[in-house]
Amino acid sequence: MWSVCLGKQVNALRTSQASGSRIARRLGIGLLVLTSIVAAPTFAQSSRSTPAKTPQQIFAQDSPSIVVVVAYDASGNPAELGSGVVIAQGQVVTNCHVVKKGVTLRVKQNGSQYPATVRYADADRDLCQLSVPRLTAPSIVMGDANTLQPGADVVAIGAPEGLELTISSGLVSSLRDLGDGTKIIQTTAAISPGSSGGGLFDDQGRLVGITAAQSEEGQNLNFALPANWIAKLPGHPVTFQTAETSLVYWVTTISAFENKKDWNAVLDHARRWVHVKPQEGLAWDTLGEAYENLNQLAAAKTAYEQAVKLAPSFEWAWKSLGQTYFALHQYAAANSAFERAIKLNPNDEKAWLRLGGNYFFLHQYDAAKSTIEQAIKLNPNDEGAWMMLGASDWASGRCAAAQSELEQATMLDSNDAGAWWFLGSTYHCQGNRDGVIEAYKHLRMLNSKLADKLFNSAILPQ
Repeated sequence: MWSVCLGKQVNALRTSQASGSRIARRLGIGLLVLTSIVAAPTFAQSSRSTPAKTPQQIFAQDSPSIVVVVAYDASGNPAELGSGVVIAQGQVVTNCHVVKKGVTLRVKQNGSQYPATVRYADADRDLCQLSVPRLTAPSIVMGDANTLQPGADVVAIGAPEGLELTISSGLVSSLRDLGDGTKIIQTTAAISPGSSGGGLFDDQGRLVGITAAQSEEGQNLNFALPANWIAKLPGHPVTFQTAETSLVYWVTTISAFENKKDWNAVLDHARRWVHVKPQEGLAWDTLGEAYENLNQLAAAKTAYEQAVKLAPSFEWAWKSLGQTYFALHQYAAANSAFERAIKLNPNDEKAWLRLGGNYFFLHQYDAAKSTIEQAIKLNPNDEGAWMMLGASDWASGRCAAAQSELEQATMLDSNDAGAWWFLGSTYHCQGNRDGVIEAYKHLRMLNSKLADKLFNSAILPQ
């Protein structure tokens, strides 16, 4: 009986809304969620015993390890300049685009110049290591970019326009998953021309990134390469390629269009990317994202399937594929994709939540409940998860438990019309008419169509 009742309620709700934005689908609750639900971002929580250093302290600690890198043409004229970070005695890391045009290279520090040569070059990742035998600057303290979370404080030190030792501070605004266990860092710390190849430091002054680019599209889009890549440089031959074939070029260019939600531009660039690098899983994932946001779901599914085929450990692509299956009502395939994502990362709250939403639409409410509870353990403040948990208990006839869970959802977000609708329905199944009327009053202010449906189903019948 509960299954039939729920089916009627969900079908009624579907008619009152468009078929779910990309954000709702990304959260794994699709058409069930009645309004766009955006869970609060999980910011880095400090567990360290030592307090964060000030930008001034970080500058004093790390600036002696930052240098200016100048590339000269055949005539001895400066062709390119940038920054560099000393990672070991006589060893400097910078961006390949800073040095690749140079016939000769020099590193400058404290008014002195030192000849340099390229020792290793990973042009695809725009990361080069220089040998500077006469340089005696101290080595930087290495950090771990994999520990970064959105919202973390960072400091960039470089040489914009050739000016030595300048500093900017900001936050990690986003982490772009590359599908290989690493992420490109997007930050609000300003990266100006000449700062390319400089250092990005965490709040303890440890190197977590090499500053790489500022988007020409503006919007404060600054990017840094994860410092973890430095350890993989040895053994790379000194070869260069055009800028438009490098991973960094594609990621930074497309990220700017994603930030503006210009999905036609993302689609155009993603198509070019898969043409240039058809074996790149991230390129296919980006193509799938563009198709998904343009509501071309069949094409998105094909692109995501190719992404996970090329990069089987790409957790985000598995989640995206699962949600596309979900949107196409291919629930069994969606289950498999979400389970694969969870296997790759058991601590991914969103993957658990998406799997729970899929179980919900399969009317497997007990499985939905246990899965969503895993999501809540990972993020107790996710209002959408509490709403889904309450809906699952309501659908199973556990109205008292559902009431508590849905009240928690409305406490976390009092403007979620979907949570109020389910809460009103939960009050109705317990015979609490006053509670139904209270939920109806909230709904009248948030969504008149849903309020009318609650009135017709739970208040009007006597």
